[in-house]
Amino acid sequence: MKLFTLRLFFITLLLQGVLLNAHAQDAEYRGVDYYLDTLHQLETQALKKEGLLDSSGLRIARQYRVPGKEYFTPEAYTRYEAIIMNVRLSFFKDFMYQQHIIYNDEAYVLYFSMDNNEDAEWQILKFNKGSWHKEDRIAKQRIAYCNIASGQECDFQPIAFKYREGNRNLENVKMFVKNDFLVLERDGLYQSLFDLKQQKLVFKEENPAYTTSEKSKVNMLQEERLHEKIDQVINQ
Repeated sequence: MKLFTLRLFFITLLLQGVLLNAHAQDAEYRGVDYYLDTLHQLETQALKKEGLLDSSGLRIARQYRVPGKEYFTPEAYTRYEAIIMNVRLSFFKDFMYQQHIIYNDEAYVLYFSMDNNEDAEWQILKFNKGSWHKEDRIAKQRIAYCNIASGQECDFQPIAFKYREGNRNLENVKMFVKNDFLVLERDGLYQSLFDLKQQKLVFKEENPAYTTSEKSKVNMLQEERLHEKIDQVINQ
């Protein structure tokens, strides 16, 4: 099992590099779907490499399929879960580039990832002039360290964090600048406000703590009120 896990780890790193590094120098907006599609490709290729899927990647290999059915045998399903888990843990160990804005020679960069529960996360990082080199990926451990420390190891400053339970409504997440304020917007609602002149976070959305339908309505009302507050500030 240890050899299987180690082999799978190296396969994942290789495939991940092929799929992402080809675009490492691009700095165009990337939606969440871009990364979820990439993840699906990585999962499919890893399953093919380990022989659980046939050469097309569309069907379960015959020896791992319940006769007459299109699902894994119990033993194969255990391997399938291990492969998928390892691919996802490796893929989401970093935050990945979505968008950047240059303001007064500083780069404000939006990065996306997911946690172990597949809840979406965003970070806005501020880089000083010339210190952002269009990094596609930044390790979560590095960002966590730079949240509490500074020095030569930290050529950026985390200025805002955004969290979303589940994997719904993940598109249309973007930043824009208006009247010297940096705004993070999701699905037409403003989520956080950073004062570029004063260099401080003015408003941010509280992370939702509940998933019930009643609490979801409360969360939506809070989001709408925050949107209104931010809208008043940037348009005054």
